[in-house]
Amino acid sequence: MEEKRGTGAEFVFGIFVGALLGASMAVLFAPQSGELTREKLRKQGKMLGEKAREIALDLREDAEELLDKVKDVLKETSRKVKEVQAKIEEKRQEKAQVAQED
Repeated sequence: MEEKRGTGAEFVFGIFVGALLGASMAVLFAPQSGELTREKLRKQGKMLGEKAREIALDLREDAEELLDKVKDVLKETSRKVKEVQAKIEEKRQEKAQVAQED
């Protein structure tokens, strides 16, 4: 049975959402004044926003690295296909020449 695997981005996003929800719930249900609660929410929102930007930057860098690798693989594959095409053409010409000689 084939196992479906998610990307690292999905995992990181899940952690981010869980942390955001957990922090928000903890602050909302803590016995504090409204002003103190709002200030904590602002600080946590700022911190989570910065963390989200860091994660987005890391994901972008990973995606760029993966794209570079894919481009390299495609170039190499294209080169190999051209080599095979040239060999096929060479063999075709050899067979045509042999057929003309007979």
